[in-house]
Amino acid sequence: MPTVSVATNVVVEDISVLSELIGSMTDVLSTFASVPREYVHIHVMHSQTMSFGGDMLKPCCQVSVMVCEGQLSSDVKDKVAKALQPQLEKAFGAPADGSWKQLEAGRTQIVFPTLKLNQIAIGAGLLNNED
Repeated sequence: MPTVSVATNVVVEDISVLSELIGSMTDVLSTFASVPREYVHIHVMHSQTMSFGGDMLKPCCQVSVMVCEGQLSSDVKDKVAKALQPQLEKAFGAPADGSWKQLEAGRTQIVFPTLKLNQIAIGAGLLNNED
């Protein structure tokens, strides 16, 4: 059930870049969370007004990888972050016209909030309605 939100101030005009990013992130999360690709949800929000360290002119990115409680160990979260960073840099890298600089690893934040099963509904039913 990984649910991933990606926000960046980088403008992405080529939809194929986003499609490639979503596909590669889906593969990473599916593998590390041990779930089918169909269980991975990704939302990419580009062209956002945001800053990192108060500087909104340099590329920055924030990623939230929400998972079920206990689904990813600290070691696996570290591996996920290391696997996602190059994909983010590729997608939000410097364009040929030089209008943006390269997204730097130090300007990317990846967080891993967790939810209990009784806090998640798919369709009309909770995954676990026991308290």
